[in-house]
Amino acid sequence: MAGVFSRKGCNTQSTLYNLWKQHQVIRNQKLKQPCKEYSRPPQSFDKRPKKLVALPAMVPPASLTLSQKWVSNIGVFSWYLGMVKTWPVVTKGITCGLIYTAADLTSQKMTMESGESYDLVRTTRMAGLGFVMIGPSLHYWFNFVAKLFPCTALVSTLKKMFLAQITYAPIMTALFFAANAALQGETGKEILGRLKRDTVPVIISGSVYWPICDFFTLKFFPVYLQPLGSNVFSYIWSVYTTYMASLEKVQET
Repeated sequence: MAGVFSRKGCNTQSTLYNLWKQHQVIRNQKLKQPCKEYSRPPQSFDKRPKKLVALPAMVPPASLTLSQKWVSNIGVFSWYLGMVKTWPVVTKGITCGLIYTAADLTSQKMTMESGESYDLVRTTRMAGLGFVMIGPSLHYWFNFVAKLFPCTALVSTLKKMFLAQITYAPIMTALFFAANAALQGETGKEILGRLKRDTVPVIISGSVYWPICDFFTLKFFPVYLQPLGSNVFSYIWSVYTTYMASLEKVQET
């Protein structure tokens, strides 16, 4: 039995030795393999500046044309605001003169019979009154009431409206008719007769039309743009007043 165990032990040792030797051979073969070559990192990590590639020019769509027109209109309005702040009286006078010109031409067109031509002398006279008298007076009037009632609350706005109806409106209406009559060469008596005939009906009509316009202008427009707002409303009114101013003079009795 001892011999048997002795032979088995020798065989076991021989087997273990052979396994160890094979392992050493395999290990040496792996160590002798060449190393992998160095590879550069991905290009995403390359921090060197790259050349910019020019993209083809994009043609704006046709829908931008309308936006460009709006920008142009805003530019014109900005220019007008600059002129109002730099030359307020002159700018407002010119604006009023242009509106009175358009109003008089409209008034003539509405009452013109076939074959008649425009009375350009009358139109020039109305434009001059708008430029010299109405436009500047609106500038000073709105600045005056803004200092008198600086608040924009409802009560303050109503006070400005009421004050305009009992002072500015009747005075400027009478001056407008008188100046227009004088420019036409009417005598003092004829001017007085025209005022008696035309002023009161115009003031009564204005007391219906202008309070609403004045409320909107005084409530929602800044002071320096209130003459412009008033001039916009005055286009319709000027068609009426220029018609009244163009009526035949009162015959002396």
